[in-house]
Amino acid sequence: MRDGGDEAKRLGALARYRLGDLSRHPLIDDLVALTAVVCEAPIALLGILERDRVRVIAAHGVDAGEFPRDDPLWRPMAAAPSIDVHADLTADPAFAAHPLVAGGPQCRFAARAGIVTDDGFLLAVLVVADSRRRRFADLQRATLDIHSRQIAALLELHRLKAAARRPARAASETAPGQGLPTATPPIDLDRAQTEPQVAAESRVPSEQSATEGPNDAAIKRRILVVDDVEAAASLLGKVLESMGHETRVAHDGPKALAIAKEYRPDVILLDLGMPGMSGFVVARLLRAQPGFEGVWLIAVTGHGRDEDRRQALEAGFDHHLLKPVSAEHMRALLDQLPAPKQAA
Repeated sequence: MRDGGDEAKRLGALARYRLGDLSRHPLIDDLVALTAVVCEAPIALLGILERDRVRVIAAHGVDAGEFPRDDPLWRPMAAAPSIDVHADLTADPAFAAHPLVAGGPQCRFAARAGIVTDDGFLLAVLVVADSRRRRFADLQRATLDIHSRQIAALLELHRLKAAARRPARAASETAPGQGLPTATPPIDLDRAQTEPQVAAESRVPSEQSATEGPNDAAIKRRILVVDDVEAAASLLGKVLESMGHETRVAHDGPKALAIAKEYRPDVILLDLGMPGMSGFVVARLLRAQPGFEGVWLIAVTGHGRDEDRRQALEAGFDHHLLKPVSAEHMRALLDQLPAPKQAA
């Protein structure tokens, strides 16, 4: 991250990203809300660091529109580490009169991650906060880091979309009466993020794909959702039910195996990083049991490295999705699956 004193260049980078055009976006909202859930924090905020203010474009658990640019919660971050944690803000004199700290406090603990351009300029800060002094677990630190990089990728897509639109506007203004201008179509931010991220080495047989078309969205599937974060599992289950599917939910590996044996799902959405029994182990145990060879196993996880994808395929997964998965993304994947590989 560049030195915070190089403010003119940072503001130039901010202008290139055209974030003044960005107010709310559902994918960013989902990321901020999911960050709060995984970090077990009642408050999460994403603020754009503008010249004279911090403009909040996503908030969970608190109503906030903007902060003064010199607000200590958004003060410049050091180049390293990329995550900084404040265990007790009430012990910091800089926060004595802060509206979220004084008279409550709503905010005693805070952890922050910078949203940084590829060339190192700070655009925004993602903050999770709690009213109690607390420990920040390694998984929660990793989640904050991963989600900050995913938000940075979304902002990069926003920049590309804005850049693609500018030539079309310029052509229409400089060539009146010459017909409709032609230009490269802008990148669709929503579509770019909701296309299913399917592992390249899919286990779907090619001959089956060739003979069966995409599944009708009205077909009701039996889906087991497995995630140790109860709020995330419950939310995903409700989203799937709103699409017309039938669901069951489990929060650990042993319970997932027991429910799967009784419920016989068509599809299992399985987190990889669960404590005690990982999703890799659950997948191998399921594949080893008679009657589960044909269940569609889909990893829904924060583990997105190439090595994680390779291990997931080796464990028996059909697809690998990186959290957070939007409703449109999930619907697209379920719709493209062939008919259930086993009888209900």
